[in-house]
Amino acid sequence: MNISVQKTLLALLLALTSTEVSLSSTERSALNRVGRLLKRNRDDWQVIQKSLNEVLEENPTYKQVYLDILKQLETIDIDTLLDKLPTQEQLIEELSTEDNLVYLGSFGGKPERTNNPIQDCFMPVLETSKPDESAKKLTSLNPINIFLKSKKHEENATL
Repeated sequence: MNISVQKTLLALLLALTSTEVSLSSTERSALNRVGRLLKRNRDDWQVIQKSLNEVLEENPTYKQVYLDILKQLETIDIDTLLDKLPTQEQLIEELSTEDNLVYLGSFGGKPERTNNPIQDCFMPVLETSKPDESAKKLTSLNPINIFLKSKKHEENATL
């Protein structure tokens, strides 16, 4: 996946961590479909983007938070963020609860990895029944959120 797609997925994930964002059951189902699309056809970005746009158009708050984060990400080197991403194992541990069990990978092995660590982070969240609530519980994403807030603060200070 190209850098633009990676930043889009990261912005969508980080927007879900915002306390301002809440999804309806229809929007949650739509994000679950996006997860299935990413798993099956990760190279068919046009189909995935169309499904994501449908969710964003239905939820103006999610769309605005996403756009704000995406704007910030446009000025940041993606490699800087990759070092701050949690591992898929960390995400699964945080997401695995009695009412929200997540398992990726094959029996007896480690979770399946792609060549896209951002997608590896996004997939476990999309596979939960309530992606918005699950994302908010992910303390392992705090380093990225803190980094973005500090960059925003630095930019505002120079204005």
